[in-house]
Amino acid sequence: MKKRILVLVPNLHLGGAERTAVKTAEILAGNGNDVSIALFDSSDPVYETSVNILDLDLPHKNGKVGKTVQALKRGARVRRLKKKSRIDVCISFGPTANLTNILSGGRCKKIINIRGFASADGSFLSKFQYRRGDCIVCCSREIKQRIDALFPRVSEKTFVLYNPFDINGIRALGEEPVDDFDFSKKTVVTHGRLNVIKNHYRLIKAFSLVRERVPDVQLLIIGEGEMRGELEDLIDFLRLKEEVSLIGFRSNPFKYISKSDVYVLPSFSEGFPNALVEGMTFLPAVSVDCPSGPREILGGEGELKHTDSVEEAEYGILVKPAGSRENAREITDDDRLLARAIVGLLSDKDKSEIYRRKALERAAEFSFEKYRDGLNEITSVRYDD
Repeated sequence: MKKRILVLVPNLHLGGAERTAVKTAEILAGNGNDVSIALFDSSDPVYETSVNILDLDLPHKNGKVGKTVQALKRGARVRRLKKKSRIDVCISFGPTANLTNILSGGRCKKIINIRGFASADGSFLSKFQYRRGDCIVCCSREIKQRIDALFPRVSEKTFVLYNPFDINGIRALGEEPVDDFDFSKKTVVTHGRLNVIKNHYRLIKAFSLVRERVPDVQLLIIGEGEMRGELEDLIDFLRLKEEVSLIGFRSNPFKYISKSDVYVLPSFSEGFPNALVEGMTFLPAVSVDCPSGPREILGGEGELKHTDSVEEAEYGILVKPAGSRENAREITDDDRLLARAIVGLLSDKDKSEIYRRKALERAAEFSFEKYRDGLNEITSVRYDD
């Protein structure tokens, strides 16, 4: 049955939640539903879509008072929108959108998406949202496991739905030529926002050790963010200006990734790292075994137990998470472990080729079809009255 669906997300800036929100809206619209995307802030969109966009014009505010007032305004405006448009299902992505979905109430089904491990906490706001939401969608098994442990009463309405990927489309974009970067050296690559949580700091330090073992190598970091200055200072300190490139944001990062040799995800924390799956579409992968997502992606359906060293998992290499979030310039044992894993792939062609094939095989499992089927079950089958 055709439904009136509202997808609620703060903005369409670069990010995994934003990308998945757009894809969710497009899939639901493709199923014949009447779908709109409501944004708190419509400025500087990265993602384009044919789905109807509604700008609520209630952007982020600083300070506790400002945030509280804005949250109440958002709740009131979305409540009116739900009533006026006779919304059947409201699906929200991210902490502020989830809160607005719940505060706005209404008779519609309220589906909240938990996109990051840090968001699955035991706070009062989390408890408030989980108990009042009709369905809680987690982007990893580890997030669901954490929510189940904190709030057993909501377990029956908590589900895992992995993010969708157009693998064929990504591979087609990877075939585009590159005329602004030289791939004559072996290339270690990563892409994502330059912020603290992505921990490019550790990757750069580890790369300084990789270079000692593999002299003909370079590091390519694709992305932009507030950490650029600190990362540039570290590169200068380690005398790596000729070997490490921060090329900024690229609308098509895949044409660079496809021509590299090893993909690395160094994050402190994730939800379900889209960047890792995208990298695996072309390359063998090394990932920090952080919460949450990398182990489920590289280790398959096995036990959610994190490594304390370097593990050759089924679909890639997992490395012990960083022991500290302090950006110290001194080389640590954590940096040495990450370097060891990267060197292991760069220096062993057979192992690299095996993991390249396994990575693509695994990436292909996160298909639009699986996501669509899960989405249909949550939005239609579960809620048909």
